[in-house]
Amino acid sequence: MATAEDALAEVTDGQSFAAGGFGLSGVPEILVAALHATGASGLTVVSDNCGVGGRGLGILPASGRIARVTGSHCAPRGGGRGCRAGPHARP
Repeated sequence: MATAEDALAEVTDGQSFAAGGFGLSGVPEILVAALHATGASGLTVVSDNCGVGGRGLGILPASGRIARVTGSHCAPRGGGRGCRAGPHARP
């Protein structure tokens, strides 16, 4: 593939993705931005976490694109709402 957009040209709603990285380190941000640009929603994401706000994978839940997340790290440093933040969060 020549570009991230080429790699994600056939993305549709409801697909599942796994993303590497830890916290905001090593996250494939160019691919995440291209995924966001596809407009796909109802996504399932498997990753260490789901980013922070508008950084890393955080652009996807911030725009309501993720239906389900499987991760290993939910709470932001120092506490906070972590995985319970957002419209689709479960208590």
